[in-house]
Amino acid sequence: MSIELPVLSDPPRLLWVVGKGGVGKTTVASALTLTLGPRHRTHLLSTDPAHSTGDVLATTSSLPISVEEINAAERTDTFRAVHGDVIGRIIERGTFFAEDEVSRLLESAFPGMDVVMAFLRLTDFLPGAGDASADTVVIDTAPTGHLMRLLDMPGRFRTWLDVLDQMLEKHRYLRSVFGGGGGDEMDTFLDEMYDRTDRFERALCDESLSRAVVVTRAEPIVRRETQRLCSDLADRGVSLAMLVVNGGTREATRNLAPGVPCIAVPRRPELRSPNAATRRRVLDSFWDGARYCAEVSDPAMLDAVERPRAIHVERPVALPASRIIMVAGKGGVGKTTFAAATALEAARRGASVLLASTDPAHSLSDLFGSGADDVLDVGGGSVHTMEIDAEARFEALRDRYAADVRRFFDEAGGSRVDLPYDRAVTEALMDLAPPGIDEVMGWLAIMEFVDDDTYHRCVIDTAPTGHFLQLLLMPQVFAEWIRAFFRILRAHRDILHLPDLTDRLVRLSKQTKAWTRRQRNGEIQCVGIATPEPVVQAETSRLVQQAAKAGAQIAFLAVNRVSPQADRGPAERDVLTSIDAMMTADSPAQPLPPRVHRTSELHRVDRLQTLGQRLYVDAS
Repeated sequence: MSIELPVLSDPPRLLWVVGKGGVGKTTVASALTLTLGPRHRTHLLSTDPAHSTGDVLATTSSLPISVEEINAAERTDTFRAVHGDVIGRIIERGTFFAEDEVSRLLESAFPGMDVVMAFLRLTDFLPGAGDASADTVVIDTAPTGHLMRLLDMPGRFRTWLDVLDQMLEKHRYLRSVFGGGGGDEMDTFLDEMYDRTDRFERALCDESLSRAVVVTRAEPIVRRETQRLCSDLADRGVSLAMLVVNGGTREATRNLAPGVPCIAVPRRPELRSPNAATRRRVLDSFWDGARYCAEVSDPAMLDAVERPRAIHVERPVALPASRIIMVAGKGGVGKTTFAAATALEAARRGASVLLASTDPAHSLSDLFGSGADDVLDVGGGSVHTMEIDAEARFEALRDRYAADVRRFFDEAGGSRVDLPYDRAVTEALMDLAPPGIDEVMGWLAIMEFVDDDTYHRCVIDTAPTGHFLQLLLMPQVFAEWIRAFFRILRAHRDILHLPDLTDRLVRLSKQTKAWTRRQRNGEIQCVGIATPEPVVQAETSRLVQQAAKAGAQIAFLAVNRVSPQADRGPAERDVLTSIDAMMTADSPAQPLPPRVHRTSELHRVDRLQTLGQRLYVDAS
């Protein structure tokens, strides 16, 4: 290894590998794990619901490391099996609600999400916890937006615990009055969970226990998101171990994280090989040729500014006819670019188009170099760009609910309820909403624009594969959560009269059913984006299969960053052939995936328009 990495001499307990989708986080995490393995007991943990560590490493049976891809469903079942009875007793003894009423709310609300299970699993590795199998845990994380949700999970989890704690207050009071000694298993459960939460929060801000390796590339869009990521990590007290510029560097990249070691790693085209042994050899020597950015002088290491190449598309396709088009794929394959090109082409043909981002780490404003809310006049139509703050929309619903509850209890004056315990518990019920519900509300906000005919077409730039697939199923989860809430309101309508909340839930329920109906009827179509790489191909295959199970219709799959035909090697040709076969195996009528040749970054409106015109054949 030609360079001594800063994290090798004294690695922390938790070594986060973070960055925008597609920058090479899994590759860097795998390479770090293999390098650390002989020196420390090292565990590679993937928290991204679209796991790629298995695709990259292929096998780890002979390696001095352990690898784990968190199975959120299994961990959820285990959590409920271990703690379900205790939670049920807390509900039964602490509120005027029946146990089955709130249990239904909890069944749809917690845990059930990968981010919660990842948080709980990570607490196992902290000092004083039960799992001492590793000295260092290298964490291959989800892309930026959902990484932030994981880092913020202690606060969210504590809110959930606070609801249970408030439920238990009445039981504690009665126990103190009528005897029964000190705490019991319910208090023990809450104490343990609060302790896990506190230790995780402290560990994040302790650089001896937790540091981050930020992976980036030199492209302008990636740079802008990386700047925000570094700032967000600093705001949360997370120390940076080093910055890895994957595939070369430019001078401007040095200033992304002042004072942090910045390592430039040369391009590794062999990582595109479908041969697992070849990829393993590259990972073993991944850091060879790496340089500190301040010392880079070899022109071969520089990611030179490319001159704009002509945009060429093989096998163009028809523009999807549906009013709602969702653009999906692995992080970094070009979803935002294709979403923008699709919206611009629909507008050129005369439509008024809403181009909306529901990814927590929005990229539309980075792509256009303008604000998140802008209108572009194109041909006979227009494109309105919008980065939807789904979390703010759910917070507004939560605030309105809390205000309704406070007003009701103030008017009830305690005549029909047991103040203060029931008031506190009832006010906190909205905190039991399922993780991810805020993103569903972002989709429902788009439905409002479609239903009131504000726009002819809507193109949605979605979150990367793992969270996109979860969101396809979330409307059903949201509908069940609303039904559980309705059961509580109906069962206690003489005690708990909240007509405004009921009306809002009825509206959300109708919107959720309408979305599901549109999805099942093919009124919402998906455009999948891939690149000709084995790891991307594997994830794209899962995307196509699971989207079909969820009832989402794939209009077509486009392959981005394809080499011109004369430059394609055997590995790239094999991947392209496999992608064609995958898309036509079950549906011979499915259009062959269009192939977009490699070009310089598309962040100018004129080049995005050209891509749209060449990707989609003219209707005439």
